[in-house]
Amino acid sequence: DNLSEKESKIILEEQENEKEYAFELINKDNDIFSGKWCILVGSFESLNEAKDFAAGFVVRGYEPLIRESELKGVGILYKVSLGRFETIDLAKSFLKEEGSLFEGSQYPIEKIE
Repeated sequence: DNLSEKESKIILEEQENEKEYAFELINKDNDIFSGKWCILVGSFESLNEAKDFAAGFVVRGYEPLIRESELKGVGILYKVSLGRFETIDLAKSFLKEEGSLFEGSQYPIEKIE
């Protein structure tokens, strides 16, 4: 079962642990979370780098989003984020509740457009 990079579900097979991780890939054609808030934890030029980074959050019990974003002058970036919050206040509360995860760095809260 070959999935293209544009498929809404991306499967990353973790060979060592024999686990499969499912990531939600969001792009301008299927952005079902438009209008919600999230916490940006990383941006990458390749989808594979984004999936590898996101896998570290999956093993900790989180459900990361990978969002495809086109920036003028840069090209396509794959943004890894946590949360699908209805309000910015809920996103801020999540940052406080999960403080140990975000220690030592500042992570921007973004509205999914």
